[in-house]
Amino acid sequence: MEKFGKARVETAMSVFDRAKDFATQFPHSTHFQEIQGPLIENLFYVFGAIGLPIPRDRAPELETWIRRRIVDAPGDSRLSMILVRVAQALPPPRKETVLTELSQESTPEPARTQAAEALRTYKRLGRPLELKFTALDGRVVDLATLKGKVVLIDFWSTTCVPCVREMPDLKKLYTKSNPQGFEVIGITLDEDKNVLQRFIQKEQLTWPQYYDPKGSQNPLAQEFFIRSIPVVWLVDRHGVLRHLDGREDQERKIEELLKEN
Repeated sequence: MEKFGKARVETAMSVFDRAKDFATQFPHSTHFQEIQGPLIENLFYVFGAIGLPIPRDRAPELETWIRRRIVDAPGDSRLSMILVRVAQALPPPRKETVLTELSQESTPEPARTQAAEALRTYKRLGRPLELKFTALDGRVVDLATLKGKVVLIDFWSTTCVPCVREMPDLKKLYTKSNPQGFEVIGITLDEDKNVLQRFIQKEQLTWPQYYDPKGSQNPLAQEFFIRSIPVVWLVDRHGVLRHLDGREDQERKIEELLKEN
């Protein structure tokens, strides 16, 4: 699945580059419209519908191109939805600016709601995170009592292939770093309790797991605007949310947080 996703992203960006080259070489060609439609549909499918990660080094370029297309076709809601995804791959100052802009009434739905949710999530960064629940095994979990620890919050499900695939690495990381003050909290989006319990027992997952039969519609998923998984957040020793992209360069980020006082 990882190779498939990487290949889809590379293909989408290759098609994007070819379309840009064509527009540069033949700026007045009537054939550009024939190319633009399939290109937008491809970008929307890969980065919108599937939700594959947008290359961060290409995000500014994509933003510029999409904004030009929005001027040409202001009624195409797909462009606004792609731009929401692009915004989340932009550097921090620009990211907030674009998400704020896309949260306004002039942005068509559902892009406006998606942008507003992404903005509220982004604004959680650098602030204390509140999280309290009774775990599946009866343990009371309160992030406030874990101050002094670095905490990884894993939004996942047994039905999510990348989530399951990454679990062995998370187990190894937990075993390695737990003695240094590293903890993991699972927030499952599973609906079937029995399937979840069998998986936890089989994989010998020792950290607490949040469960609600509402699955992806559970209260915590709704509160934190979790629309797709896997999602990993990292919280520092002071209970402050430091990373929303905890899957990327995960071990290095955790090691750096563990070194902090």
